[in-house]
Amino acid sequence: MKPAIAQNVHQPAQLFGVLFGLWQLHLVRAEHRTGLALGEQLLGLAQRTGDTTLLLEAHGTLGVTKFQLGDLLAARADLERSCSLYDAAQHRSLAFSYGQDPWVACWSYAAETLWLLGYADQALRRVEEALKAATMLAHPFTQAFALFQLALVHKYRGNVAAVQQAAEELFSLANQHGFPFWQPPAQTLLGWVRVECGVLGGDTSYP
Repeated sequence: MKPAIAQNVHQPAQLFGVLFGLWQLHLVRAEHRTGLALGEQLLGLAQRTGDTTLLLEAHGTLGVTKFQLGDLLAARADLERSCSLYDAAQHRSLAFSYGQDPWVACWSYAAETLWLLGYADQALRRVEEALKAATMLAHPFTQAFALFQLALVHKYRGNVAAVQQAAEELFSLANQHGFPFWQPPAQTLLGWVRVECGVLGGDTSYP
């Protein structure tokens, strides 16, 4: 059943956009069961239209949601399916429509999934590839997301220096482009670096 806000939206692309926005809302509120239901609606809508763009976004929503729910194998399948549908020439503009590049997002989440499944080296390669793609895309918010994911994987691996470098780049990028959303994650990562290095005092205003 459609949410009430979508009842009067009949164009598939418009309806997809409304449902996608609702999915994002429930994602940030950690309401993942509701998000899963919305992801399934998105996939059904995309399959009915046969639109590759909608299909890759729908599989991405399901992959991210299943990751959050801990269904790692299913998450990996949806995330990799989304990436397989991505064509750089056709889909690079999606970053400006949906907030960030779907390939970078799904490849990064797939990296975290691989880490949790025990594939540490593959996880690192994937986040490095995601950051390279984000940098080439020249979409700062996507680049910030990729830097955060890279820092997380380095943190899992215990590479303190690499976490510091990625987190400092993230904090600088967030300040440069006015992304307050990414400042606290960068500061949290840098706080972890301080703890690992035994630096517990000093100027707490540093990133």
